[in-house]
Amino acid sequence: MKVTITCIQSRVCEDFDKNLFLALSKIDEVSSFSDIVILPEMFICPYQNKWFLSFAYHADQHAVLQKLSEIAKKNNIFLFAGSIPEKENDKIYNTCFVFDNHGNIIAKHRKIHLFDVNFESMRFRESDVLSAGNTITIVDTPYGKIGVAICFDLRFPEIFRMMVDAGAKMFIIPASFNATTGPLHWELLLRTRAVDNVSFIIACATAFSPDSTYPSYGHSMIVSPHGIILQEADNEQQIITQTLDLNDVITARSQMPVLQSRRLDLYHIEKGDYHE
Repeated sequence: MKVTITCIQSRVCEDFDKNLFLALSKIDEVSSFSDIVILPEMFICPYQNKWFLSFAYHADQHAVLQKLSEIAKKNNIFLFAGSIPEKENDKIYNTCFVFDNHGNIIAKHRKIHLFDVNFESMRFRESDVLSAGNTITIVDTPYGKIGVAICFDLRFPEIFRMMVDAGAKMFIIPASFNATTGPLHWELLLRTRAVDNVSFIIACATAFSPDSTYPSYGHSMIVSPHGIILQEADNEQQIITQTLDLNDVITARSQMPVLQSRRLDLYHIEKGDYHE
C-alpha cells in the first residue's frame, strides 16, 4: 500500500489568527496531492511558556478544532494537526489532534516527556506551564497503524518500541527542536528511531524565525526503515512531500529482523536508580 505524506514547515509569529490562517491555507495548497498532512509542534503560537499560557486561556480552542475538522473533511485528508496548547480544567497540555478524512477527531496525543533542559545557551522548562500526557498513542488508519510522538518524546526509545509492538509501521512526530540541540541530535535521533524499529519516521518541524527567543532548527525530515533520509527541509518555510510504500517496512524487517531477534526472556525493563 502506498501513501503520500506532506509536512508543512511553517514559521510561527505572535499573532494567533495569522498562524491559523497560514496553516489552513497551506493545508488547502497541498491537499490535492496528499493523503496525510502534518503540521508542526505549536503551529498556533510561539514556542515560549508565556504564549502557551496566553493562547491556551484566551484562544477559542473549540473554534480551532472545528476549522481543522472542516478542512480535513473538505480536502479528504488525514490531518495530524501538529500541536496546540490544549486547556482542560486547570491544566495545559501540548497536544496533537488527529483528524480523519471525514473531519472526525480519531486520536489525540499529549506530549509525554516535557522539555526541561539547562544549556548555557538555552534554558527551557515546559513543566513550568505544561502538564505531561500519560498515554502511548497509536492511530488506526486505512494506511495501517501510525504511532504519534511530539518532539522531546523522540529521545525515549521505549515508547517507540511499545508502538511497534502494537502494530505501528510508521511514526509521525510534530516537533520544534531548537538551534542548540537540533544540529547535534535531530538527524541522529530520527534515523536511529527509524533503524531501531525498522519503520518510517516523518517529523514535521517549525521553521526558523530570526525574531524568536526560541529559534527553531527546522529540517523537517522523512526517513526510511533503513535510516535513509528520503526528504529533508532546510530551516526556512518549506513543504516536503514523499510517497511511501508501506510494503517497504515488511521487506526491511525481513532483511534486518531485529524485532524478531529480540531476547525478551533476558530484558527486564524497570526504572533504575539514577545518580548524578
